[in-house]
Amino acid sequence: MKKTFTPLLVVGLLLVSMVLFGQNMMINGDVEQWDDPTNPTGWDKKESISQETATIHGGTFSAAHTSTGSTQDFQQVVENIVAGTNYTISYWYYDNDPNAKHRIWSYWLSGSSTLPDHEDVLRPSTYTEDNASWIQ
Repeated sequence: MKKTFTPLLVVGLLLVSMVLFGQNMMINGDVEQWDDPTNPTGWDKKESISQETATIHGGTFSAAHTSTGSTQDFQQVVENIVAGTNYTISYWYYDNDPNAKHRIWSYWLSGSSTLPDHEDVLRPSTYTEDNASWIQ
């Protein structure tokens, strides 16, 4: 089975910053801390993620994603979201592989129920395109 290496398509996802008054609400949002080479500290779900030291946006590390073609997640549950507050979600990604694609896929939760708010922004229908530069 052919594997597609997606150089840091989610590396920016590493910098997924949910900002409230300029503060990053994520744990290890810049992916600088790692428990081991496949487990960035503080991330809840990390499928096919590995520590990257060559192609980085800033700092020492980023996260590289390798996929066999199926959906792979890189996820963190962010706590202390306050209803009625405006948040900015921003992240950097590097997609330099014509076979790779990625998109943000997020949602608001109330308890264990998914809320429909901001679906068009949090779950877009478009994917990244091959580009040899970092994009925010």
